[in-house]
Amino acid sequence: MNKYRLNIIVISLAVSIISLFIIQAYQTSQIYDRKLTQFNTNRSTSLERITIRHEKAEDIRRYMKIIKNDFQLEYQSVLKKEFRKLFETKDASIHDTLIDLNGTINNYLIVEGTSIDSLGNSKEEKVITRDIYKVEELFNYNIKKIPPRDSIKTSIELNQQVLQEIFKKAKTVNDMMFRTFPDSVKNANQREVNILFLDSIVKSEIADDDLPKNYSFMIVNHKGKPLKYKEDIKNYSSSLNKKKCGKTKLYPSDILSNNLWLYIYFPDKNTYIFDGMKTSLYVTLLLVILVGLSLFFMYKTILLQKRFTELRTDFISNMTHEFKTPISTIALACEALGDDDVISEEDKNNIAPYVNMIDAENKRLSKLVDGILQSAIMMKGKMELENENTNINELVRNISNQFSFRINSLNGSLNINILDKEYYHSCDKLHLTNAISNLIDNAIKYSSESLVIDISLIEADGELKLIIKDQGIGIKKEHLPRIFDKLYRVPTGNIHNVKGFGLGLNYAKGIINHYGWEITVNSEFGKGTVFTIIFKNIHDV
Repeated sequence: MNKYRLNIIVISLAVSIISLFIIQAYQTSQIYDRKLTQFNTNRSTSLERITIRHEKAEDIRRYMKIIKNDFQLEYQSVLKKEFRKLFETKDASIHDTLIDLNGTINNYLIVEGTSIDSLGNSKEEKVITRDIYKVEELFNYNIKKIPPRDSIKTSIELNQQVLQEIFKKAKTVNDMMFRTFPDSVKNANQREVNILFLDSIVKSEIADDDLPKNYSFMIVNHKGKPLKYKEDIKNYSSSLNKKKCGKTKLYPSDILSNNLWLYIYFPDKNTYIFDGMKTSLYVTLLLVILVGLSLFFMYKTILLQKRFTELRTDFISNMTHEFKTPISTIALACEALGDDDVISEEDKNNIAPYVNMIDAENKRLSKLVDGILQSAIMMKGKMELENENTNINELVRNISNQFSFRINSLNGSLNINILDKEYYHSCDKLHLTNAISNLIDNAIKYSSESLVIDISLIEADGELKLIIKDQGIGIKKEHLPRIFDKLYRVPTGNIHNVKGFGLGLNYAKGIINHYGWEITVNSEFGKGTVFTIIFKNIHDV
C-alpha cells in the first residue's frame, strides 16, 4: 500500500468520524427540539387549566357574597330539582342524618325518590350527600388544599349539577348588579388574588402533568409590573425572567377587570428534557464510541498490515538479490564446463547431460527470481521504467516468433494475425515484452494435449487490441475475479505439473495498468481462455 492510498484511507476515516458526529448531533438536536415543543405544549395546557380552575373558584366566591352566607333552603330546593332530572322521578324527599367519619360528626342529607323505567317498573333511588349550610364550605379559598370530592359517583354528579344551577343564579344576580351599578365595578382597580390558593392549584395541576415539580411563578399587572404580596410563599417570586417563563391571562374570561398575567418558570427545564432523552443519548453515545473504536482499530490494522507488507517486500527483494549471485556463479560454471580448454572432450561428453540440466534449471530459477524481484519492486511503487517509442506490431511479432519454436517442439500450433498498419506508443519495451510473454506462457502451460494458440493484433471499435486465445483447460467462473491477485494460483486439484508462484498475471496487469491500458479475461471451463489487452492513446506513423 503506497503513501497516497494510505492518505486517502486516513482522510476517509476522518471524514467518516466527523460525518458521524454531525449526523448524531443533528439527530440529538431534533430530539431536543421535539422534547422542548412537547414541554412548551404541556406547560401551556397546564397554565390554561390552572387559570380556568382559579377563575371559577374566585367567581363562586364573589357570587356567593351576593347570595348571602345562609342558603340551605335554596340548596335543598335545587338539590331536589336536580335529583328529579338525574333519575327522572316525579317526586323527591330529603332527610337529614349524622355520620361519624374518623371521630368527627358530619351532617349529611338523604335524597329519595321513585323512578319508573320504559317498561313501567318502579325503582327506589337514594343518594347520600353533604348537608351544606354555606357555599364557603364547598369552596373555601382560605385553605391551601382543594376540597376533596365525594367518593360516590352519583353524589359527585348530583353535587356538580347543583353547583352549576346555583352558579347560574348567582351570576344572574351579579350581572344585574353590574348593569345597575356600573361605575362601582369599573372603579375597582384590580381583583384581589389569594396567592396561597393559587399556589395550591398550580401545585395540584403540575403534579398530574408531565412537567418538573420544581417551579416558581409570579403575577404581573397590565403595566408589566410584577405584584408583591405579604405572604411568604416559597414558589412565588417577583423577579423572574419573563423570557424564560410561560404565561397566560389569570382571568381569561373576565373582560372587565384590569389584565393580570400569570408567569410560571421551571428552573429544571433542561435537566427534565435531557432526562427524557436519556435513553437516546446513551444509545447515540454508545454508537459513536463503537464506530469510533472500530475505525481506530481498522486504521491501526491497516498500518500494521502496511508494515508487514513492507517487511515482506523488503525481505523478498533482499532475498532475490542474494539469489542473483549464486545463480550467476552457476551459469558461469556451466559455461566453463562446456569450454574445451577447461575439460576434455571425453569428459565433456560424459557430463554434458547433467550440465545442460543444471543450466536449464538455473535459467528457470533465474527467471522466477526476476519475476519475484519485479513484483516486489512494483508493490513498493519504485519500478523505474525506461520509456521509448515502441512499435507495438513489431514487438508482438517478435514475441510470437520466439514462442513459435517452443510451441512447435511441443507439437502444437501457433496462429499469428497481426495487422499491417503499424502503431506506436512510448513505453518500456522490456517490461511490456515480459507482460505479454507471461500471458502466452500461461496459455502454453494450461493447454490440454492439443496445443493451439491464436495471437491477434487487431483494430476494433477505434482501439488497438491484442488477443491471446488458447484451447486449454479454462478457468472456472469463481476463480476469474482473483486470477490477477498476487500469489494466487487457480486450484488444479492433485495435478502439480504446472510450475509457478502466481506472480505472472499480477505483474502483467501492473505493467498494463501503469500505462492506462486495460486487460480483460474471458474463459469457459474445459474449452479455453481469452486474454485481451486494450491499448489506448496509440498513434500510427
